[in-house]
Amino acid sequence: MFLAVKTPIVASCFGNWSSKQQIIYINGCKYTFMDNTIVSRKETIPAIKKRCVLRGLKQSTTEQYVRAYKRYSDTFGGLLEQEHVETFLTERQGAENTTLSRAMIAMVSYIQEVPIEIPKLKEQGRKIPKYLNKDTVNALISSVDEDYRLCIHLMWECGLRVSEAIKLRYDDIEGDYIRIEDSKGAPRIVYPSPKLIEAIKATRTSPEQKYVFRSPHSASGHVSAKTINRRIKEVDEELHAHILRHSFATHIYGATNDVLAVKELLGHKNLETTSVYTHISNQKALEANKKIYE
Repeated sequence: MFLAVKTPIVASCFGNWSSKQQIIYINGCKYTFMDNTIVSRKETIPAIKKRCVLRGLKQSTTEQYVRAYKRYSDTFGGLLEQEHVETFLTERQGAENTTLSRAMIAMVSYIQEVPIEIPKLKEQGRKIPKYLNKDTVNALISSVDEDYRLCIHLMWECGLRVSEAIKLRYDDIEGDYIRIEDSKGAPRIVYPSPKLIEAIKATRTSPEQKYVFRSPHSASGHVSAKTINRRIKEVDEELHAHILRHSFATHIYGATNDVLAVKELLGHKNLETTSVYTHISNQKALEANKKIYE
């Protein structure tokens, strides 16, 4: 098995290069082939999964990396090449998970020991996320399966990610607030209504119960994000769990005009991430203003 690398050869990320080499020329470029190196799609996919585990990435993120690599390899083959990478990323520009596609290329470049220069993204305006008004959210909560209403209500009222909501433990509730940890362990405080806190506490029927949103069929002990999204889509195929977080942030900013408060409640590290909700509010103001003179 061989890996083609353009000359000059750079140092291997995993040690010394193999002494067995074969030099050929393709389109005027000199390539050095080395054995004992991962080049095929069949070998690269398990290596991606292993690398994601070592980095502590979630299973869902690992699956996204694999899908992104499959998209590349379906068109260009399993081995990374500079020209193909540039074409692939250019075509992905503006699509969903552009950043993940670039991260996948960097990871596979490391795995395959192929030096790839990842081109810079062209400047683009940030996409304004969709959100729901309060009446639509209330209609969704009322329409969803009763066993999942409380979880969806919590996501809406506190702006939680679905991954944060499903892992809520009774021990996370302290007085009038709830302690939340994101996927990287970063803590924050959220403030549900007293009525919602009491409703959550009332679901505990035994001191041994750990998770609020339990599932006897899950090895984790709690309901899955996939299940929550499926229940939402049963009501409206166009909706998903994360739209509740967008809706929460939009309404909080519209009510307070305080982007720093929204940042803290969402658990964003950078203010730039939160600033997208100011654009939503500005857009709403413009639409309202138009109604005066139209």
